[in-house]
Amino acid sequence: MMLSLHLGYHFTTIEAMAADEANKNYIRLQYKDGGASLQRRVRRIRLVASLLERLGFENASQADFLDASVCYQDAREITRKLLVVGRIVLMTKQLDMALSNDRITDWYTRDFAKRLGLDTAGAS
Repeated sequence: MMLSLHLGYHFTTIEAMAADEANKNYIRLQYKDGGASLQRRVRRIRLVASLLERLGFENASQADFLDASVCYQDAREITRKLLVVGRIVLMTKQLDMALSNDRITDWYTRDFAKRLGLDTAGAS
């Protein structure tokens, strides 16, 4: 799959492969720009990166650009993670406008993690 989105003022590209052979499977997400100030866009990148890390993604972010990936997992797991990635993209659309400080960003991160079933604190 190769998906390129322009939602609001940010750009998202998602590449994914879910084949029978786990060594071929991956998801790569690139995420950049936005309509708010650089500081708010950076907060959104931090929020998205935090959620993706809980899914096992490795990420390299710089300013308002995120490049995250996960690979070498079976097709079922890649597909499950791809569905969560889609939800994250939609949930964070134009969210940079609301991220005026770190406390608010942390609240949204916790709330989204809980909604997505990624809340490790609540899982026992």
